[in-house]
Amino acid sequence: MRQKVSPSVIGTNLARIVGEQIFPDGTEMPERGMAPVLQIGGMSVPAAVDAAWNAWYSGEYVPGYRKVPGVICARRYRVHEGTSGYSTVYEFANTDVPESGAWKEQQQHSSPNSPCMRQAMTHAPGSPGVYVRVNL
Repeated sequence: MRQKVSPSVIGTNLARIVGEQIFPDGTEMPERGMAPVLQIGGMSVPAAVDAAWNAWYSGEYVPGYRKVPGVICARRYRVHEGTSGYSTVYEFANTDVPESGAWKEQQQHSSPNSPCMRQAMTHAPGSPGVYVRVNL
């Protein structure tokens, strides 16, 4: 049985994703260090809906999440080497962000297009995963 990885579940998987950043354009806040928490998701969509799905995901879906308190940054990648077509990396201030009311509100009401676009998307196994920076 597969278990959703969240701030309350500790995962021990490795991921190697080689991709090209497709959102946002350019580098944001290059002077900042590594965020204390990352959420990394891998997803794929059928070629027939790829253009519409990407317009929704970069134009409506991710921008709403970037406004949630505790979200530092969000980036999207087209995967060149990996098991999914796309990857999204959210940087969080803490592990409470993806469990917050504001995050859940965005999840449920991000856009009128979200229900049909979510149906087109297939998440990679274990996706999304939440990872906490370890200070050694």
